[in-house]
Amino acid sequence: MWLLAVVGCGRLGFDAHGDGGGDGAGPDAPDVGYFIGPGGDDANPGTRHAPWRTITAAVPRLVPGDRLTLLDGDYDIRAVGLFDVDCMTVMNGTAAAPIVVRADHPRRARLFNGGRMIDLQHCAYWEFDDLFLDGQDDMTNTLGDVATLYNDDHVTVRGLLVRHANRYNNNYCVDVGHSTNMLVEDVETYECFRGGFSDYDSTGSIYHRIYSNGRGIADAVGGYTSTCPGGDTGLLSYYSRAATIEDAIFEDACDAGLAITAGSVATGDTGVGDNHSITNVITLGPSADGLLIASHCNTAQPCSTPDRYCSNNRISNSVAFGTSNGFHVQGVNNTLDHLTSIGVTGNAIQLDVETPAALATASAMVGSTLAVDGKVGFLAVSQTNWSFAQVDAFQTMTAFSPNDNHISGGMTLDPQLGNCTAVLPPGSPMIGAGVGGTNLGADIRTLASTGAPAWKPAWAGCGAVVAGVNDDPSTSCIGVHARLGVGAGCPQP
Repeated sequence: MWLLAVVGCGRLGFDAHGDGGGDGAGPDAPDVGYFIGPGGDDANPGTRHAPWRTITAAVPRLVPGDRLTLLDGDYDIRAVGLFDVDCMTVMNGTAAAPIVVRADHPRRARLFNGGRMIDLQHCAYWEFDDLFLDGQDDMTNTLGDVATLYNDDHVTVRGLLVRHANRYNNNYCVDVGHSTNMLVEDVETYECFRGGFSDYDSTGSIYHRIYSNGRGIADAVGGYTSTCPGGDTGLLSYYSRAATIEDAIFEDACDAGLAITAGSVATGDTGVGDNHSITNVITLGPSADGLLIASHCNTAQPCSTPDRYCSNNRISNSVAFGTSNGFHVQGVNNTLDHLTSIGVTGNAIQLDVETPAALATASAMVGSTLAVDGKVGFLAVSQTNWSFAQVDAFQTMTAFSPNDNHISGGMTLDPQLGNCTAVLPPGSPMIGAGVGGTNLGADIRTLASTGAPAWKPAWAGCGAVVAGVNDDPSTSCIGVHARLGVGAGCPQP
């Protein structure tokens, strides 16, 4: 029998539920709403001391304002059902009275024995808090991201621990699609062979304090073929608009830590990838690109319609560490500022197009950015309007290409980072060297989403630790600060 042991609870001091009372779970929480327990019975009244047994029986009873709590323990979804909710047949919540599904203690309610645990469709104002979704491969039922949220509006997913997407289809751990105003925060994903998070054809999604680690997971024999072995992306946002991605760490993805893409005519897909705000994002590990913004035109060139290229995205105060390329951007009117690319083997900052004829007016502005190591520090290819302002390239084979009047305030100074990657240490000449006297390079000290300290010294986005899942500091969120040097040769901010 699988034994659940939670080593630490909560989110290191966050009031993640926004109610002023910590995580709101546990025996001190009021015994309000309905309860499910591993030893329950659907004939019970659904109280804490006489809980229901199955999810299948509980979900149709929920109405706006209800709270359904899963008591600690293991839930075999083949016996108790999954959260298969279509609000064409069950109730929506409301803004004032959402329907909340939560664990009694963070991550101590484990759903297992299937590929898909949550399938929420056509719903509004539902919320899922603090569950542990333990996915697995399933050759007989291949469809299903571990948590699927499609055609939804104002749905919140908070505090989840998600492990292993079914490798027998194109599955992610958390998949948002065709939705609006979604909130995903304080979620950790592991061993997701296609990616930790997917945001497809959606508008206004918000991702706060999320973490993904591919852990080098390989494709299953006879299963779906991923882009590359090891977990393709941390977060893939494709054909989506106006997402906010803040305080996120994507580790050990083989294709891209964070990828923003537009449509592809060759596959019949068209969709924008525009107006995203990306702040305090860290990518580390062996990915081809730390952060990729990719326009896909293929045979329709030049790419003259805005539904096929990425535009008006801003990437700020972010880091690419130990990737192949650092920041790789294709599109129109994208802005990059206060970035650090360090320890890369390819190009640090690369502006280009899919093919030479792909975009007639490719453009990007880069400022207050630091490139350490790599082939070319700052590279611009086939750009019609671009600039590199107050930038530093150190220990790169080539600092700037081309090196012309598009560059202002270009430097090749030693930034004196020591063992730091995500913060600027005291005494670094990058402090105050950026545009307008701002710092040059990323300096992640506080969370963009809350203003709270980012390091304690552990990354503040790490949640409750479950033995055997996210308790190994070398491959989990709880140890990422050391891999970034924080408190390990780099002074804690």
